[in-house]
Amino acid sequence: MRNAGARRIGRAIRLSVGLFLVACLVRADDELPPPMPSYDFKAVPVAKVIEIVSPTAIDVTGGGKKQKLLLTGVSAASGEAADSAQAFLQNLLAGESVFVIQDESAPAKDADGRQRVYVFRAPDGAFVNLELVRLGYLQVDESAEFRHQKVFKHYEHIARQARKGAWKTSDPPDPNAKRDGTPAARDSRGEQPRAGGVLHVYVTKSGKKYHLKECKHISAGAEAVTVAEAKQRGYTACLVCKPPK
Repeated sequence: MRNAGARRIGRAIRLSVGLFLVACLVRADDELPPPMPSYDFKAVPVAKVIEIVSPTAIDVTGGGKKQKLLLTGVSAASGEAADSAQAFLQNLLAGESVFVIQDESAPAKDADGRQRVYVFRAPDGAFVNLELVRLGYLQVDESAEFRHQKVFKHYEHIARQARKGAWKTSDPPDPNAKRDGTPAARDSRGEQPRAGGVLHVYVTKSGKKYHLKECKHISAGAEAVTVAEAKQRGYTACLVCKPPK
């Protein structure tokens, strides 16, 4: 009996330790990623890609007719970004077959009569629209709502933070930006808010240090506070970015 009781206590302790470690690993200010879109393609006819028209448009043929398609959820690009996105799309879809899914919540066609659709490469089911965003080639289209907008914004945020694709040459991500990509408030000069001429530093719920804006140890959701406020809350200066003490 004593051994059985000891084993139960041991299991309870191990479980408690495991839950504690999980809680430590999960950031309080991070959101769980939204579920990935899932479709059953069994009843979806396959179309053949015949031309990559632009980074956001392709032509396919299926059922004896040609269709002009516009990729839902991604915005058009220009310059080098457009060239890179189109080259990626060319490598991904040239000579391939695709499944085409319409989103009833998005506008059916654009001004040129192209159908707005989700495109999945057959037979592996790669979500082409989302891959363009996830790898940083294109940004999310903000002009109209669509079913998977939350998923697209989530992966756009990750691509931007990781400086993927076109984000490599963009401005550094705002460490105080919200998870949905909404930028932090700025003053009339485009600077981060300052209080009484005092530079703000940044803190996170899971850390014990305060940082400068450009420090590699801060992430989305960091809170801007004054040095005095950070010290009052028990934070100490980061040894990497060396903010004012």
